Amino acid sequence: MLDFDGVVAQSTNIKYALLLDAARHVGMTDLDALVTALDSELNGADRARVGRWVAEYLHSAAVAESFVDHFTREFAARSQAIDPITGFSEFVDSMRRNEIRVCIVSLAPTHEIRTWLSKVVEPDAFVGIFGIEQGPKPQTTRLALARIGTVDSPVICIGDTPADLAAATGAGCRFIRMRSPVGDRCDWTGKCVPTATSFTHLCTEFGPEFGSLR
Repeated sequence: MLDFDGVVAQSTNIKYALLLDAARHVGMTDLDALVTALDSELNGADRARVGRWVAEYLHSAAVAESFVDHFTREFAARSQAIDPITGFSEFVDSMRRNEIRVCIVSLAPTHEIRTWLSKVVEPDAFVGIFGIEQGPKPQTTRLALARIGTVDSPVICIGDTPADLAAATGAGCRFIRMRSPVGDRCDWTGKCVPTATSFTHLCTEFGPEFGSLR
């Protein structure tokens, strides 16, 4: 089970910058406050939740929708330039050859994920793509497990933030961290988790574990 931003796609820096840009667009001038929040209470938050936070900060509920619209529009314009994490296509091919089911669970919209994936690999390579439309990450993770029928099978979740770790462990799944720029800004104190820097590294370091998922 893969997260999207920072795990499949090298999108975290772009999205982080766009969150700040969207806040500036709706009139927020103290961006340091948002940076602090993004690295703490908004760790792993989707764009709508960040928009609500900005709206509360500005005491103007009306700006939340404008925030999300600006972010989504700007991301669509820039998404073509986003590269996959090193070794992603090879990883997907290897999982297919070995009949290991892979799904994506993310707080990005499903259509955004599919649009980007179609330029890199076949979206049909995944048994499911679960976006923010299905709810918060813990809820979506459990939903994905139920839909793909892995209740009695081992599952590995690969994410890049402590929020991903919490969702995985809450669902009883093994977690491996994929390092990302945003994930590196998070507080991992007291969290001893296995870590990979790319899919190439992931397969080299944890290959035998994936074999157990057949």
